[in-house]
Amino acid sequence: MITIKGQIANFSPQQGQGIIMGDDGKNYPFTSQQWQQATAPMVGQQVEFSVDAEGYAVAVVGAYFFGVDDSQYRSRCSLFA
Repeated sequence: MITIKGQIANFSPQQGQGIIMGDDGKNYPFTSQQWQQATAPMVGQQVEFSVDAEGYAVAVVGAYFFGVDDSQYRSRCSLFA
């Protein structure tokens, strides 16, 4: 599979799904089951992912925000708690 870079356009912890806007200009839906990190996805977060045959983002890995204190965000998010 080819790896694509993009940015999380939206994510709903309640529904466990969101949309990634790929650097190629396409939108890719993803589910929380495909998120490969312990902390929840954040809107605007840079990610890398592959795409399955149906056009869904899989094996989604988020980039870290160096120098940003995200402890308040993580404490509010119970998706992966």
